[in-house]
Amino acid sequence: MGVHVPDEQALGSAFSLIPSDLPFYSLHPNGSLWDGVVGQFVYSGVYRSDETQSPVPDLAEAPCAVSEDLLAITCSLREASFHDGTPLTADDVAFTYQLLLSEECRLPICVNPDLERFAAATALDERTVEFRLAEPDPAFTTIILPGVRIEPRARVEGAFAEFVEAADGADPAWLGALASRVAPLGPNDLPECAPFEETLLAEAELAIADVGRELRSRDAFATGPGGAFDECAYFEYLGRVLTDVTDALSLTGIDAISAAYAILNHPPTPVGSGPWRVVSIDPGVSMQLEAFDAFHHGMPATARIEVRLIRSSAEAIEAVRSGAMHWLLQPFNVGENLIAEGIGDAPGVAWVEYNALGFFGLHYNLREGRLFADPNLRAAVERCVDKDETVAAATGGEGVSIYSPITPSMWAFEADLPRLPRDVAGGRELIEASGWTRGDDGIYRIGERRLATTVPVWESRPDFLRFLELLAVQVEDCGIEIVPQPMSYDDLVAAIEWPLRPPGADQQWDAVFSGWGTGPDPDPSFIFDSSAIVTESNPLGFNFMGYDSPESDELLAQARATYDLPDRARLYQEHQRILAEDRPILFGWSALLRDARSDRLGSTQGPLETDTSTWWWQLETLFIQSPDA
Repeated sequence: MGVHVPDEQALGSAFSLIPSDLPFYSLHPNGSLWDGVVGQFVYSGVYRSDETQSPVPDLAEAPCAVSEDLLAITCSLREASFHDGTPLTADDVAFTYQLLLSEECRLPICVNPDLERFAAATALDERTVEFRLAEPDPAFTTIILPGVRIEPRARVEGAFAEFVEAADGADPAWLGALASRVAPLGPNDLPECAPFEETLLAEAELAIADVGRELRSRDAFATGPGGAFDECAYFEYLGRVLTDVTDALSLTGIDAISAAYAILNHPPTPVGSGPWRVVSIDPGVSMQLEAFDAFHHGMPATARIEVRLIRSSAEAIEAVRSGAMHWLLQPFNVGENLIAEGIGDAPGVAWVEYNALGFFGLHYNLREGRLFADPNLRAAVERCVDKDETVAAATGGEGVSIYSPITPSMWAFEADLPRLPRDVAGGRELIEASGWTRGDDGIYRIGERRLATTVPVWESRPDFLRFLELLAVQVEDCGIEIVPQPMSYDDLVAAIEWPLRPPGADQQWDAVFSGWGTGPDPDPSFIFDSSAIVTESNPLGFNFMGYDSPESDELLAQARATYDLPDRARLYQEHQRILAEDRPILFGWSALLRDARSDRLGSTQGPLETDTSTWWWQLETLFIQSPDA
């Protein structure tokens, strides 16, 4: 998708390689229509994230108060209204969160593990809402409060009442039986979906129409080769609608509304409280927005915005190079990426480059008896490799070297970590200090044991393999033999679960190449806390390195016990320094992402950032400058 300012007062278009803007979830801000467009431009949250991913008040008039036991978060709301003119109250906020809290919620956000510690949301008065947690969780303020978009309660309840009336007389048992026949025909774990059954499809369509649900056109599922109808995806859609209808008719209260939430027939345009309101949607083509003059952060600087769906790389390249688009909303990798190459250094284009939230690296097995349980050997590998050159060559310029699990644009990043140049002599000294002697083949040994190992790696990632191959060449100069062991994704997953042996191996690996996706909260406890160590009794833990550091555990525990962001940043920065000393992982790189935007895109607040994913966070301040400015 990309953003365009139609008359040089507005912004632009959005980019997507998915040929349909009609996913299963409809016009719900916590669903996925137009991805971030509705959520960012049209709706608001209690908080929003600034350019460093720090949570800052949005609908909240000030930072929310946290109780002494860290279980209650109380937020006072500023005066705000929805686009239809109705006031936004604490009751709307509490209701939205109650929908997501229901066990019947089936929206994408409801599978977020950071919702697991959320217990209740209550409107204390018209402008005050209280969130109760089952246990302390600072990530609730960094992930959930900025991530949940507030719906008008009356609108949702009205749509649900219409659903109940339309479905009056329907038999949930019969609908459930039909759903059980339809759902398995969609995409699943089988290599191919079931053969197309037109009779069953027609029966499902009629049943959905009979309960008053608006059927999506089959044209929206023309996503097969050459625009062919994808009956598997359509069956999946029908099965999910039938399942939701069945469950909603079998439940009561908030659970019934939550189960029905994704299939409610809402008005044709969403109603939020964000900086722009939706004027119209041309399905599969564009969305027209206009500034909301009652926006709680002030009238947006841009009066009109057009968000266009783009269906091909060639179309995106032409739109940006010609100036028809002012901002590609979907970021993409650099290097061999066709869009980046196609746009290149086109006049009028400004680039934003930043690290993706996640990293790839060489994970060591630190258990007693394994090769890299010796800290000198881990340090030697690091000294023997030119990381920057290796990453650049392995990723084709699509990766940025990193030295910790927290990427540079994050509020908790520690910038002053050691970045040592390649030093073969220094690496050999470390190895010899642990009692190893170079053999006739140049590889160190102690007795019959050679300083050699194989490293499991996913065979379908050429950048992973190339990095390991380049690393192997360099560490061989230091007397270490590392041999990449390509394997399937399933085999790699099996290798990092207990008993930590690749299929067919008779012993645990010494090192494995893997990666992690992180998020807007930098807490790395799930990887490094000793409670997450993979053992026979905890076979699916994420700390498959066996990293066990009381100092690390204490810092992470302290960071989980405070909602004070500067204090958490200090603790995580100290933790990164400990990791740099202990080296449980040789951190490799995180993906480099880019946003393409017009060089005339500016902000009333001053220069825009060029190295962070949330450079746009004050959307209401963005505008297109005159070509002569």
